[in-house]
Amino acid sequence: MRLILHVGMGKTGTSSIQKVLEANQAGLKAQKAHYLGMWFDFVDPRYHGIQGVRDVFEQSPDELGEFAEATVERLREIEARDGVDTFILSNEDLFGRIQKLDPFLSVLKRHLDLGIVIYVRDIHSWLPSAYAQWGIHHKVQKGPVKTFAEDAPRLVKTYRALAPWQEQHGEHISFRKYDKSTDVVEDFAEAIGKRLEPAPARHLERSEPVELLLRAAFNTRFQGEVFPGKFNRAVVNTQAAPVPRLETAIENYLDYSTVDAVIAPDREVLERISAEIGIDFLSGDQETSHPPRRSDLEDRLLDYMITIMLNQAQRIQVLENAVRDLKAESD
Repeated sequence: MRLILHVGMGKTGTSSIQKVLEANQAGLKAQKAHYLGMWFDFVDPRYHGIQGVRDVFEQSPDELGEFAEATVERLREIEARDGVDTFILSNEDLFGRIQKLDPFLSVLKRHLDLGIVIYVRDIHSWLPSAYAQWGIHHKVQKGPVKTFAEDAPRLVKTYRALAPWQEQHGEHISFRKYDKSTDVVEDFAEAIGKRLEPAPARHLERSEPVELLLRAAFNTRFQGEVFPGKFNRAVVNTQAAPVPRLETAIENYLDYSTVDAVIAPDREVLERISAEIGIDFLSGDQETSHPPRRSDLEDRLLDYMITIMLNQAQRIQVLENAVRDLKAESD
């Protein structure tokens, strides 16, 4: 029985790999493989999610050894039930937990054919991406959002984990180079020796610069860890409803320069009607049909936004006063 742990590094196409693994469950089963997902809830439901992973590896070494035994037993049950002999778990959070993982991995290595996949990215492109992810998008540090210069030294230390991974488990590890030219799904399929059908579209979780600035301004208000969902719920969820670009809105809703093309199919009929009623309504120019300049719209949009913001501030104040009065009445 074989277990493949894809442990990162973070910001090396992990989400793309996980999305494809999830979509290929049927194909993997035909190859006697099974994707376990990101979490350890297949062992116990309470270990689902980010906090679940933290709970697993905050156990004592003895408890981790027992948990590893339970993991092996659960895999054997799935093997007997589904006829699979290869299991895959993908979670980049494991990469930085190398010091905690040893009791867990030591037990796994005694019972299983263990394979570990780690992608490594050039630090010059990795650092900005990692800062955007864990310095801003998901603020993991306490206190205000730190500047890149303040936070980057902490992130650089992530690469130090490569040494103990190599020293302690090198014979089980496939280190893979990740860069912009890497088809990470194809490369991962090669690493695990299984066929993976690519997803319809590449999966990206990269925030555009404006959104990162807004997230930084929002997240810096909170002293503790701030998960991305807090911003999504309070401000805007760009994954659920992408923010439209002003250029696209202008083109879609304010560009009427195609009037002649629009009326062309009906022009003959309209010319006849024009002649019959004695009014020429077809020979005007399209000078006023071209869209307004973006700069003019930006200035006027700012006027609107200020007015809307002030109106909403007044309405929120009224609501807060009403809630305060209701609380006073109930006390």
